[in-house]
Amino acid sequence: MLLRCSFLAEIRVVKIEIMFPSSPLYLPSLLLRLEDGSEFPLFSIPFATTIAIAKILFGRRIISDVRESFEEVLIDMSDVRDVLRKKVKKVVIDRLDANNRFYATVIVDENGTEKRLIMVPSSAILLALMADADIFIDSLLLGIVRRKEREEEEETEEEEKKGPREFYI
Repeated sequence: MLLRCSFLAEIRVVKIEIMFPSSPLYLPSLLLRLEDGSEFPLFSIPFATTIAIAKILFGRRIISDVRESFEEVLIDMSDVRDVLRKKVKKVVIDRLDANNRFYATVIVDENGTEKRLIMVPSSAILLALMADADIFIDSLLLGIVRRKEREEEEETEEEEKKGPREFYI
């Protein structure tokens, strides 16, 4: 089941923060800060995508490896970014599937015709940053995510109230 939200109300992303895990066994995360003061976390961001996003946000590479990724090379190509600025209109993170994977819709202008691309959110965020396009979270999706978080917190509290379990071997 794919939950597709509508573009009725979108909340703009005003800041992107990168969180690196303390262990190399885990992938980085992004924390999207929204104009209404709320936050929207995205987990398990591919390392190359994270490094490319950081290069745009900080204006420099954040790792010492001299090898650049495909994404980083594209970032430095001003003609590529000029084309993206003309074509990419906005990114909206607007869907959640049964496996708790988010989806993003990228609105592009293809010769005067609006086209919608479905992308992995972290890749769509990188594309938006390269194009200087706005990034949004669908408000309905944000409400669903918040409700799920509250339900999980309540379940955890209930388990804690029950106390420790006894196991017999």
